[in-house]
Amino acid sequence: MDQYALEKRFSARIDTLFRIFSTPDLAWRWQFEDSLLDVIDFRSDFTVGGGLWTQWRIDHGAPIRVEIRYEHIERNARIASTYRFWQGDTFVSLSLADLTFRPEGDTTLLNLSESIHLYSDVDDTSKRRDLTSWSLGRMEQLAQKLEREAV
Repeated sequence: MDQYALEKRFSARIDTLFRIFSTPDLAWRWQFEDSLLDVIDFRSDFTVGGGLWTQWRIDHGAPIRVEIRYEHIERNARIASTYRFWQGDTFVSLSLADLTFRPEGDTTLLNLSESIHLYSDVDDTSKRRDLTSWSLGRMEQLAQKLEREAV
């Protein structure tokens, strides 16, 4: 098992970040808007026991499938999730992610820790950390856009 942790300060309010998780259209925009990915499947249910199911491919490569299950949600405070990742028919990893959010004025501090069980050399901890950091950057861009639109 491998682990990593990230800390990120968002220049957005905590309620905006949770709105992105809980609104399927916004979750789709966070994941795929302006991307070059060919989206095959996307479903979102931000409830305990619900999840986020995505499948996409890059160019004509093997489909990548991610299934996230929300195990625990404390609105505007914490999300615990498990997720499974496949590339084509290859099971790549099983993970437990814990995200805690702390509002600080008009900003939000996120602490994320992830434990990863890797089953394929397609992925590694460094790649996962980099991809997660990139994804959180996309979330921040969307959150800032939403807050500007609300003014």
